[in-house]
Amino acid sequence: MLASLILLAQACVGGLQPVPDTFPEKGSVAFGRIKVVLSGPSHRWYEPEVRFIELYNRTLDKRFRLDVESNESLFAISLPEGDYHLTRVQIMEGGFRGMAELTTSFHLDADTVNYLGTWTFSVGAPFYDRDIVLTVSSDMIQALAEAHMIYQDLSPQTIRSNLAYPAEVQTRLFQVTPYPRVRWFQRQTTS
Repeated sequence: MLASLILLAQACVGGLQPVPDTFPEKGSVAFGRIKVVLSGPSHRWYEPEVRFIELYNRTLDKRFRLDVESNESLFAISLPEGDYHLTRVQIMEGGFRGMAELTTSFHLDADTVNYLGTWTFSVGAPFYDRDIVLTVSSDMIQALAEAHMIYQDLSPQTIRSNLAYPAEVQTRLFQVTPYPRVRWFQRQTTS
């Protein structure tokens, strides 16, 4: 029973790496940059990083998970064409993790490289009411120059700018487990 649940969970959300060893050459390619900035003071030792983002393809009714685990990273992933929503993002700061649900959309055209822009996640200071703001901007020339440095064999393909919309989204960032191994976070049992 447990094995079938694990297989079902893996089939529902496909995990993808943001920067593959070779640039995807077939199908629709989503290409862009992800950055995280802290928009307020923080007493935490670790800088915020994007752990993963979740994309939902409305055409196929399928979810894709992009494992980023960085505070700034290019991404170039091969995805089926169609209409997508950026549904979730998880931010981590050491042992602290926060998750937000977003409503940003974009379209991937078939057999082309779709430039999605730079997605900047501005994370508020770690208080009870913590917000996250997603801003989508375009710096296609710089992103292509960095991609050519990583992928020297990148052939000139049709590149189309399909920026995500709306260009700015603000939502609440909720704390999720696991909490760090600090005594007051752990439930004490007496036996």
